[in-house]
Amino acid sequence: TRRSSDLLALHSITMKTLLFFAALFGAGFCEEIFVGDQVLRIQASSDEQIQLLQSLQALQHLQLDFWKDPAKSEIPVDVHVPFTSVQAVKAFLEHNGIEYDIMIDDLQSVLDEEKEEIGRAH
Repeated sequence: TRRSSDLLALHSITMKTLLFFAALFGAGFCEEIFVGDQVLRIQASSDEQIQLLQSLQALQHLQLDFWKDPAKSEIPVDVHVPFTSVQAVKAFLEHNGIEYDIMIDDLQSVLDEEKEEIGRAH
């Protein structure tokens, strides 16, 4: 039975090694990329514009990430906009007379800078 305990130990080591490399592979290749994504600060000036922003928020295909939900015209709304939706969102806002500023022009570059700073701190 020494042989069976050796096989069991080998199997355990093999599984741990496999799990380690699977996690390493996943971390390297499943990291989300945000190249060209922008963060917009949107300032609605009326309840009608708030309703327009709420309808924009409901459009799943644009994959918008509202960091602040549209609730009151006095409170700006921050939205992460994927690169593939940037032009459509800006056109929608401009067409409806809704003011916006680009808070972050390229989200990936900001994340890369953060990653470098964290690396230097360690």
